[in-house]
Amino acid sequence: MKSFFKTFFASFLGSAVLLLVVVIFIFGSLIASIASSSEANVTLKPKTVLYMNLNYDIPERTNSNSLEMYFNVDKIDMAGMNDILNNIDAAATDPNIEGIFLDLSTIGTSSANIEEIRNRLISFKESGKFIISYGEAYTQSAYYLASVSDKIYMLPDGVLD
Repeated sequence: MKSFFKTFFASFLGSAVLLLVVVIFIFGSLIASIASSSEANVTLKPKTVLYMNLNYDIPERTNSNSLEMYFNVDKIDMAGMNDILNNIDAAATDPNIEGIFLDLSTIGTSSANIEEIRNRLISFKESGKFIISYGEAYTQSAYYLASVSDKIYMLPDGVLD
């Protein structure tokens, strides 16, 4: 019986220490992400081109959940509609940005979102800057978005759906 309690308390103590380490790690990561989430000023070099890869399911809003990276690695660095539209507007007024390069093939979002991005790109073109699109293959919605571009490129073996 003495051996049982000795083993039980050793296991309990080991589990408690592990739980404490995990909690400290999660809170440390949370605090570090909050501290680093303050917007940093980015300085662009002249003649910069904004690269936009839209080949993913575009969420309505960019996920700012700092713990997302631990639970869903696939959704890291996925810009939401809010950031996509804001970045297009910022590129139109930034004197260092010469144009936009759209990397398209499939777009996993609604037709309304595609229309909203397209309208924002049309407003961007009014600033006198260029838009170039590239896709290995184009779906109908991707080609519709690319149609606002000055030039559209596709692989020679690509498919237009």
